Amino acid sequence: MPDAGAPDAACAQPESCANPGVDNDCDGNTTELENGIPAGGTCVAGQGICAPGIYQCADGGVICQRTVSPGTESCSNQGTDDDCDGDTTEIADGVHAGDSCSTGLAAPCGTGTTVCENGSFKCQSPAGNAETCDNAGVDDNCDGTTDNIPNLGEGCNTGNYGICAFGTRQCDAFYGEVCSQTYAPDTEACGNYGTDDDCDGDEYEISDGIHWYDSCACSGATYACQGSYLYCDFGAQQPPSETCNGADDNCDGQTDESSCANQLACFYNNAYGGYECGCYSLYQCNGSGNSGSDVACDSGRCKCNGTTCAAGQICVNRQCS
Repeated sequence: MPDAGAPDAACAQPESCANPGVDNDCDGNTTELENGIPAGGTCVAGQGICAPGIYQCADGGVICQRTVSPGTESCSNQGTDDDCDGDTTEIADGVHAGDSCSTGLAAPCGTGTTVCENGSFKCQSPAGNAETCDNAGVDDNCDGTTDNIPNLGEGCNTGNYGICAFGTRQCDAFYGEVCSQTYAPDTEACGNYGTDDDCDGDEYEISDGIHWYDSCACSGATYACQGSYLYCDFGAQQPPSETCNGADDNCDGQTDESSCANQLACFYNNAYGGYECGCYSLYQCNGSGNSGSDVACDSGRCKCNGTTCAAGQICVNRQCS
């Protein structure tokens, strides 16, 4: 008869995945996978959210099978190791808050830092400097816009006279922020009386250097405006008659108009060295009572039947008249 205190040879076997459901070690527990390790018992399977696991058999041995799969790191779950790499400070896979990143902007704003904003990961531009015109075309304050300086483009006073005082605030690559003149000096005119168009500080000119009631070149006349037209006003006097002399005798803006009788023209006759009423063609010399061969135009003067006439004369009945 066997000794009651001796161990049963059949109970001397360790628990094993190779013999599941059998109490190999005779401790009354048939759920052990290995000695002291129950099937379904909890264990640590990894790091982060992957830590929870349960014991189970695989390939004839005991493993701790994780019950949660790795996820993606995100701003919405900061402080948790979602990708199970042991790092709880990531805001995206492999990315930490404060890491250097590329903003995609031009220098000096190209390098930024990673941050979380409204639950999303972004590359934040550096703070930059105050926006100035001294660095025209560069985004100094890294807000994505170049030269967005307060008041730029608004009206300003250049400090010049008249219409040249109007300006707009602009950036200049050399001088920085400037008040750029809007209008160039113009010619003074009757139609814009009271405005300093030529920017000389005198708003009462009706032409450059001319004021209302200034004396005209014609004696007794003064400058005046009629609408946009500048003229010499003789008042109650009659303007002088126009003569052939190369001058505007009646100050109407025309020279030698209607100063010659008949069909002759007023011009400077080089042959005789002065202004006179003369001809350019024989047709101007042909009065009445002539034949075609009796009339000619010679050096700007009419010639009748071989005789050269005085200035202003034409041929009538073959005679200078």
